[in-house]
Amino acid sequence: MEFVPHKSVGEIEFGQRPEEVHRVLGQPTRRVGETEQYASGWMVDYDAEGRVDFLQTWLRPLVTLDGLPLIATPAADVVALVRALDAEPRDIDGDGRVYVHGLGFGFMGDPVESVWMYPPGHYDGFERTN
Repeated sequence: MEFVPHKSVGEIEFGQRPEEVHRVLGQPTRRVGETEQYASGWMVDYDAEGRVDFLQTWLRPLVTLDGLPLIATPAADVVALVRALDAEPRDIDGDGRVYVHGLGFGFMGDPVESVWMYPPGHYDGFERTN
């Protein structure tokens, strides 16, 4: 599934309703509040209007950015791609979680073990300065 920054991951688009996501991922195995979890390794969060606002994966579904698989890839390779795409990765909290607000995604681990993707404005007001 190709990640298109701030827009989609494969057939899942930010702003879609749960029934549209279920057509792609099947039924969730668990729902807690506005978060659905799937056996395939996806977690999907919905906003107050019930639309996709955040996606995360960690079990190696094939998510690519500009053709590069993100899960299980050395973090240095992901950082090099991000910089080639004219974005700047930042570890805002100093805890190893890297955010790339310019592209709307983040990752952690080396090699990368978890990736999250979000639409523009998702983290507005949350960024701290160290």
